Amino acid sequence: MRASVLALLLVAPSVAAQEIAITGPLRGEGFEPSFAPRQTANPVRRWSIGVFDPLRIGVGEDLELATHPLLFLALDPNAELKVRHSPRGRSWAVATTWGLSVPTVPMRLTQGYLFPSWEQGGGRIGWFVVPSVGLLVTWGRERAWTLGLDTSIGLQIGENDARPLDGYAPVEVLFGAALHGTRTHAQATYDVLISPGLRARLGLEGWFLGRRTPEPEKSPWILAARGGLDVRLSKRTRLALGLLVFDYDNHRTEVRRDEAGRWRRVPVRSVDVYPTLDLLYEH
Repeated sequence: MRASVLALLLVAPSVAAQEIAITGPLRGEGFEPSFAPRQTANPVRRWSIGVFDPLRIGVGEDLELATHPLLFLALDPNAELKVRHSPRGRSWAVATTWGLSVPTVPMRLTQGYLFPSWEQGGGRIGWFVVPSVGLLVTWGRERAWTLGLDTSIGLQIGENDARPLDGYAPVEVLFGAALHGTRTHAQATYDVLISPGLRARLGLEGWFLGRRTPEPEKSPWILAARGGLDVRLSKRTRLALGLLVFDYDNHRTEVRRDEAGRWRRVPVRSVDVYPTLDLLYEH
């Protein structure tokens, strides 16, 4: 139980930063007629921050700098720069993302929970630097389609005894590049304005983890479906409600009867469901 709570606390900012959201303001004075979808190829105008969503700062009109100052900046130094390359004022946008993180500290904090304690063998978790690069393409505003592809490489510094986990999917995604060597991520989302104060968003995502340690064998694919609503509470605040479903392989098995009538233990994929909630302030 302690491992579950600690894992979710460490992973929540990373997962919430990618989660599906639907945004919408309530009727009343002070609301704009529409509000933009989040997490597209378009940088934020000024800045925004959530309880779990990262701090996003607009630098000029074509740059966005993102980091999480509440939890991850102290435990996992990280930053991502989004650069829009398409002309402003178009109904479509193209951007590249450039990121860097150092996940060693949260990995060491979870030693004994997510990672073995190595009390007898003296093993240790080494230092990792994880650079990433990605591409985002968005069409539309009130009805926005976004496609994204990015890849991360885990660069190991010094000795390391940590091995890939068989844990929760968000943890596998978070530490995937460091523990597997590479992590490739693809996404497709549809964000639609339902009313002046409400947006809905649906999305599909997939991660492919490298094979730094191939044994024991398991599927390198992690799949996810997302859905959510963003409700506008005021001119500058929105409530993001969502649901996240993961399908992945963590070496779970079940006993089933085969065609010959014999009972056998067979590998099965796990399916986990996570409700998500965040409060965002935008300026």
